[in-house]
Order: sequence, then structure tokens, then C-alpha cells
Amino acid sequence: MRCRDDYDNPCQRFCPAGVYELVVDRAGARPRLLIHASNCLHCKSCEIMDPYQIITWVPPEAGGGPSYEGL
Repeated sequence: MRCRDDYDNPCQRFCPAGVYELVVDRAGARPRLLIHASNCLHCKSCEIMDPYQIITWVPPEAGGGPSYEGL
């Protein structure tokens, strides 16, 4: 709630993979956050950019996330 009121839900903009989406139901009630976890690139943008540090990124079961070689 605070994140929405203070920053207009920045998670929907800072995630390069579109993991976080605000959806409104048909009744027009308050939007809710829908998480598309399968889109995650494991870049940790969500943990780094979250203004209230609510999101804690946890590496997938294999360990430390992606291995970007040659960068």
C-alpha cells in the first residue's frame, strides 16, 4: 500500500522482464499485484530498486542465478 501511494508501484516499471503486473478486477476494485515468476531473468533489479526493500530475491534451486559469460 505504501509503495503504491508513495511511488506508484515502481516494480511494474523497473523489472526488465515484466515479472510484476498490476491488474484490476472487473468490479473496479483496488488493483492487485500479479507476479509472473516464470519471466524472471534473475537480474536482482527488484531487490536493488525496491524503495522499501520489501522484495528479497532468492536464487533458483540450482544456486547463484545466471552465469553471464563473455560480458
